[in-house]
Amino acid sequence: MVDYQRNGKTVNGLVYVARDGYLWWLERTANKISFVDGKPFVKQIVFKNLDPEPGRPNIDPARQPGTGKKAEFCPSLWGGKDWPPPAYSPKTRPLYIPANENLCQALTGSPVTYTAGQRFTGIAPENAIFQIAPGADHIGELQAWKLDSGQKVWSHPFANSQLWGPVLATAGGVLFLGGTNDRYFRAFDASNGKILWEFRTGSGVKGCRSLLRSTVSNTSPFSRGGVWMPPACRHG
Repeated sequence: MVDYQRNGKTVNGLVYVARDGYLWWLERTANKISFVDGKPFVKQIVFKNLDPEPGRPNIDPARQPGTGKKAEFCPSLWGGKDWPPPAYSPKTRPLYIPANENLCQALTGSPVTYTAGQRFTGIAPENAIFQIAPGADHIGELQAWKLDSGQKVWSHPFANSQLWGPVLATAGGVLFLGGTNDRYFRAFDASNGKILWEFRTGSGVKGCRSLLRSTVSNTSPFSRGGVWMPPACRHG
């Protein structure tokens, strides 16, 4: 829940960074949640457009797989952003998104037989192909979006890695982020996305960050290793 400005007024907002590759601006009231706006934050070729009233996407049928039919789409099933939480700074007011840009997929439906305990999706594993969008020079991307204007104000690309790290925003204007293949834990300037500090850990940094303040210094503990969704991320 984040309030934002739109058309000269304050909106009691809900903002959702979805796997479908869209950033959704919503309005919350006592009786309902209403659509305000939606914009793609990564390469998105599945939605042809949005209905301006309910905000319902109009889906391109060519991007829907079927039995014996191949469909290519962006973003992939991993989404423009999967489980890693974004961060919002009430001080600087951007929303900071750990995105995966240019990651697409091709699926071909095939007849399958249900087997207990096995994946049952109608797609044989060999018919699920991940691919990079033509001409792309990166996948992982830390983004900053001004919710009041609806514009992306900066981004920091990661040329050789996806991005699987939650973002931590601090009152001091610093962002903390891990989640890249090179095992670095980094601090970024929240105003422009420039790297202020980085440290290579012994394994990947995918867990949620927290900030501990003492009379001596501020520290940012985190979990590392192959842990996809620590309890701290699931339960706040």
